[in-house]
Amino acid sequence: SYRQQKRADNENYVAQKEIDRKIELRNLRRQAYEQYLTAYRKNTILWGEDPPPADDREDVVKAEGEYWLTYSNLFQIASDPVILAVSEFHQCAWIEDPTVSKEAVERFRGLYAEMIIAMRSDVSEKTKLSKNAIQDRLPFNFGLYFQDSETAQSNPSE
Repeated sequence: SYRQQKRADNENYVAQKEIDRKIELRNLRRQAYEQYLTAYRKNTILWGEDPPPADDREDVVKAEGEYWLTYSNLFQIASDPVILAVSEFHQCAWIEDPTVSKEAVERFRGLYAEMIIAMRSDVSEKTKLSKNAIQDRLPFNFGLYFQDSETAQSNPSE
């Protein structure tokens, strides 16, 4: 009957709207996560220069401002697990800014991997990769630092 069809159409419309909202939120989160990771990388690339840039250099100020903006924008859109993982990573990598050591690098790698796992779980398929598998594939090259420091320690005359 007409009434039953209208009721079914209305239920389908409501269900489709809910699905659309979930898709839109997932896309907004994905974009926010990409912006955050990009802003973090832009900033770290600057500090990889030798010698390190001045704190007041225009591109440093811009990169730091972009990082803080993207970090703060996560709080109103990210899921709870992502907020917790990102804030733990932020505390370690940005606030504490530890001296580079094997322990600090392992902590950084672990927190970064946990953050990536939380982001992936939030916006795409659940990852089947272990935390160690992700840690071993991070887009950071710590090997050169440790290779150079180990070489210098084993060959102090060079």
